[in-house]
Amino acid sequence: MKPLIVWPLLGDSEWEYFGAGYETNKEKVKMIVDNYFTENDVYIVLDRRNAIECNKANIEIEIDSSLGNQNFIIWNKSFTLAIEFDKIGVLRRGKTGH
Repeated sequence: MKPLIVWPLLGDSEWEYFGAGYETNKEKVKMIVDNYFTENDVYIVLDRRNAIECNKANIEIEIDSSLGNQNFIIWNKSFTLAIEFDKIGVLRRGKTGH
């Protein structure tokens, strides 16, 4: 069962633009991931059957081809914090309602 994620609003939406295509701001994404997750290791979930464990130091390499091209979620190891990325170049940060 997928945990219920609470997505807090940032102004009038929970989504934040990070750019798409040649406008993708990879430095902004790395800063958000570094600041949001306190653990060094996270899970990158591309779909139901495709996930990898990744050290935050390597996050740019692991998500580079997915940013702005596909939807995915980065979870902390305890599955209580998440950042969801949409292929249109937006992300949102949330936490489970546990």
